[in-house]
Amino acid sequence: MKKDFKHIPPFKWFVLQNFPFIDEDFDAMTNYEVLCKVVEYLNKTIDAVNSMGKEVNTLINWFNNLDVQDEVDKKLDEMAESGELEEIISAYLTSSAITGFPTKADMKAGTLFIDGSIVRTLGVSNFRDGDGSYYRIRTLTSSDVIDDDNIVALTNFATLIAEKIKDPLQDEIDNLSTDIETINSDITIFIGDSYGASDMTNNWVANYCTNNGLTLGTDAFNYCTGSAGFNDINGGDNTYLHQIQNIATTIDKNKVKKIIVAGGWNDRTLSRAQLEPLVQTFANYVKANFPNAKLYVGMIANYGAVDPQTTNLNWRDWLINQTLRGYQFINKYGGIYLEGVEEVMHIYSYFTSDYVHPNADGVEMLARAIKQAETTGFHLEQYFEQVISTSTIAKASGISNLNVNIVGRMTNGIIPVQLSGNIYLSSYKLVNASDDYFTVPLGTYTADWSALRYVNFLSYLPVKVTATFYQGADNERGIYNGQLRFKTDGSVELSLDNDYKKTKYISAISINTSRSLLPVLCQ
Repeated sequence: MKKDFKHIPPFKWFVLQNFPFIDEDFDAMTNYEVLCKVVEYLNKTIDAVNSMGKEVNTLINWFNNLDVQDEVDKKLDEMAESGELEEIISAYLTSSAITGFPTKADMKAGTLFIDGSIVRTLGVSNFRDGDGSYYRIRTLTSSDVIDDDNIVALTNFATLIAEKIKDPLQDEIDNLSTDIETINSDITIFIGDSYGASDMTNNWVANYCTNNGLTLGTDAFNYCTGSAGFNDINGGDNTYLHQIQNIATTIDKNKVKKIIVAGGWNDRTLSRAQLEPLVQTFANYVKANFPNAKLYVGMIANYGAVDPQTTNLNWRDWLINQTLRGYQFINKYGGIYLEGVEEVMHIYSYFTSDYVHPNADGVEMLARAIKQAETTGFHLEQYFEQVISTSTIAKASGISNLNVNIVGRMTNGIIPVQLSGNIYLSSYKLVNASDDYFTVPLGTYTADWSALRYVNFLSYLPVKVTATFYQGADNERGIYNGQLRFKTDGSVELSLDNDYKKTKYISAISINTSRSLLPVLCQ
């Protein structure tokens, strides 16, 4: 708050005004003489301050009563009439200066625009929304389409529009936002047969989605159908290629990041050479139509029947040696084979009663295996051990007692096997000196001898046995090397080399391996 300058009264002191000139040393003056001189100069200073205070009060009063609005208005009118004011405003509007507005709506309502003005908005509906842009004001043309984004109409100017200026930095921000949106909306496509078909009570696709946070119909789409394969076995155009060609048109193919193909049973009649061109055609279609997708393929089929029928054995053999190899051609044509998934269904407790389709445990393990192979490059099969007894073997004639156990420990399709037990013959087995080898039929296995469901039925296990000889009244023992054979007719026999080259009568055979025999490939 301003205050008027107050008058200061002089210093009242009765002193000698006409102080004599002092030509002596200053120290010769008395204290009184000095005080008189100081008072004299102090009063002169007070007079000067009072005079200046009066001038300050006069200036304050002048400003308080100053009214120049009329003068300003008068001057602006003169400048407007002469055109000087228009020149000044035009010079500003056409300069490099940028006019700012909080929102796009504020810009649209602006009143100070000319052709060529540059405008910046901080936002669209709110100055904090981050969607501001630069605009250039220009004349409206007949080809302009007012979209309220790139071309914006101006309320107070019928012939002018605001055209958005492409900001390189904003373009990068928009592209980044698009990339983030794409990442957040990645789509996975599932292609396959009845193992994954949605109309099956147990299907691995549903388990895969549940385990990995995918929602069918949103970021995952299941096109698996029964009887499908790379090959069309029924002549109804039910192939993997047909499935991928007929995905919903509403799916943005650029957002598809994974295509997972899994099956095999319906391709069991084709050789790997016949499968290769079908795999190639499928891979080429995916590359041409799904530019951002990785293609994964897995052969997951097997046959779960444990009877020794030759047809069933041939199916298993064909799936491993032909179908699997055919599916692996995907690596040659730009896709990725899901290594190890072919081992899952070799645990036959994972099958339903039809011996073809997986049960609830089977689809769960398939879903986990496919994800593991997809993520790490290989599925490591879970450890599985089972003790198999010959108690369910129908003993061959000539066998009085059969007690042999097989322990199979399956890991990644390889089964180290241990054998132990005894075989007692009801009648002596004659081995002639001239025989290079001899066989001992043991019997016929049934469904419960489960290890044979893991081991290749057409293969054998190497063994070393101790045979008890009986000759007259003497007993002795001998060591024979040989094989435990699982024959395609469902029978089991020992085939032993006759290294002794002597005539022997065998009454009993003991099998006892303290360590694992050679591993057997799973089929």
